[in-house]
Amino acid sequence: MLRESKRVPRVPQSYAYQQWTSRLKLRHPKYFRPRDAQGCVRRIDAGAFDAQRLVDRIERSLARPVDCDVNGRRDRQVMLLASANFALQNVLAELRRRGLPFSNRYRSENLRWNPLGGKGHGAASRVQALCAARQRLHETEGMWTGVQVRLWSTWLAASGTLLRGGKEKLLGVDFDRSYGLEFLRSTMLSEAIERLMEALVRGAAATAEWWRHHVLEEYVRDVDFAARVVRARGLGELGQQPRLTIGTIHSVKGGQADTVYLLPDLTNRWMSDMLSGGARRDALLRLFYVASTRTSDELFLCAPWRRGSAMQLGAAA
Repeated sequence: MLRESKRVPRVPQSYAYQQWTSRLKLRHPKYFRPRDAQGCVRRIDAGAFDAQRLVDRIERSLARPVDCDVNGRRDRQVMLLASANFALQNVLAELRRRGLPFSNRYRSENLRWNPLGGKGHGAASRVQALCAARQRLHETEGMWTGVQVRLWSTWLAASGTLLRGGKEKLLGVDFDRSYGLEFLRSTMLSEAIERLMEALVRGAAATAEWWRHHVLEEYVRDVDFAARVVRARGLGELGQQPRLTIGTIHSVKGGQADTVYLLPDLTNRWMSDMLSGGARRDALLRLFYVASTRTSDELFLCAPWRRGSAMQLGAAA
């Protein structure tokens, strides 16, 4: 059994014990010592009901570095957690609108939480592959490697973009070769090529936008998000692991972040479980204990969407 935490500081650990562990009915509470740091727990007046204000706060957290004893400062890692997906929907939409990268590396197969790419290649690596030609525009026959062509062309829609048989040629490229304008002319419509070249000259944001207009419908939403990230934060941001993790509490068990935002909202079934007591109530207490102990610095308790349909998060420590 854990006797001392290497992650949770004193104030969040005390809050988690008093608010969740000590209230368990069907199991003797167990206590562990926190790490030697203060930390903090604070209530905020933003939540899933007001995604703009909540994301404003998240952005401010991301902008604050973490002071380290050994290496000076580093970028802050932030988590936004909820008991169920419904509480995250408005926030996800706002993050997409702003082009603020997020992911959930603990559930890389979940595309809702990893729109830029989880398992395998997503929109981020494909936009980067397409934009690679910007560094080699003077090499008209060596603009992309075969791997890069395969990445960005796989999602292309044929209609309005490709010649007959063009998709087969694009997907059949040799990974050991380089490709350029001559190859494009054998696979793509001249107008599409002309606009692509114009976009490459104008910049990464214009190139990503060109691609968004030429991909299959099923990929438009994720490509739009990647294009917004490039527009707001630059192409280089797509090559970085997002510092914002978003997901349900279940999805991040074992994970951690410097700052954690906790949404209290519950489904009707879970609210019923909480009111009924017994084992189901204890299961919810344990769930919110897990959420409260993901932080290594700050825990922010968000306001509920609807009072009476949310976990009571108690007083901030």
